[in-house]
Amino acid sequence: MTEPDRWLRAGVVGRPHGLDGSFHVGRPVPSLLADDIDVRVGDAQLHVERLAGHARAPILRLEGCSERADAEALRGREILVARIGAPELEEDEWWAEDLEGCVVRDGDEEVGVTVQAILHYFPTKDDLMLGVLARRDEVDIQAVAPSNHAVGSAGEFIEIIGRLVARNANRPELIRLYTVLSAESLEPTHPAHQFFADRLRRAVATFAELAAQAMADLGRQLLPGLPGPTVAGRQREMIRAEMIRA
Repeated sequence: MTEPDRWLRAGVVGRPHGLDGSFHVGRPVPSLLADDIDVRVGDAQLHVERLAGHARAPILRLEGCSERADAEALRGREILVARIGAPELEEDEWWAEDLEGCVVRDGDEEVGVTVQAILHYFPTKDDLMLGVLARRDEVDIQAVAPSNHAVGSAGEFIEIIGRLVARNANRPELIRLYTVLSAESLEPTHPAHQFFADRLRRAVATFAELAAQAMADLGRQLLPGLPGPTVAGRQREMIRAEMIRA
């Protein structure tokens, strides 16, 4: 059985909610989200410990997520539910996965993408812009790190960054547009302000974590008795503070 046959997309991990590891769900499929079920996020099978909010804006907390940083680490990943546990569909109802790749026709004419279809998912221009920004990051991550697993070392992270830089070198106009939009979003009232602020925080946290890990690994090579986790933790906080000040 192939992956689409086994799993259904229930949403995407969105921005954190509060400090307890909860997060907002982007592009939710309400009928697939429930309390006390197991979901797949990345390579991990996790239990839903809390479902709050409402159908169009649900909030989840998963097993093993007890802090805001835990939710940040999962951000952007798809939330999958086993098809075997999904509710029964009514006649003439289909899951989105079953319709992917299909062509819609009106008689002999192919319909394509309609304005009404876009407005269903993106009611405003701001929603559409934020959706495009999020999708651009998702596509880049899939292109440079297709395995979708957590980065395990500073060396692996540097390789991914190298692939991303090479990819961006072939798309100067897109990068120019993205850079201008990022600068414009510094204005707090800009609709993408929170998106870029959250993105920067995640980048700083990732760089600080991996830089501290690399320094701790080097320290253990030079001084075998060095207590790695303690030192790495201190270095991580120092690096993060310096990056934020910069």
